[in-house]
Amino acid sequence: MRKNILAVIPAYNEGENIIPVLDSIRKVAPETDILVVDDGSGDNTKKVSLEHGAFVLRLPVNLGYGAALQAGYKYALKNKYKAVVQLDGDGQHDPRDIKALLDKLENEPVD
Repeated sequence: MRKNILAVIPAYNEGENIIPVLDSIRKVAPETDILVVDDGSGDNTKKVSLEHGAFVLRLPVNLGYGAALQAGYKYALKNKYKAVVQLDGDGQHDPRDIKALLDKLENEPVD
């Protein structure tokens, strides 16, 4: 079982879209921690993310995709995660790919 893996999901007003993403991650990679970086959303992104088992880092205003990603990676470094996977809150990335990505990382580590 893999441990100490973080899925970072930058999200801006994804309250209606993020639930299937979070539920899918829980289903296919239950050992993975999930961090939703709420990029100043005006909807219920934070609320639904917390309700579906994610940690939430809320940015006070919309700083953009790049800043949300940076915040997520800084969180991962600060909390000493072994690996980070990135997904989008709108379902654009398939959480089923997490296993293949981590398998590749384990079998071909980067120095």
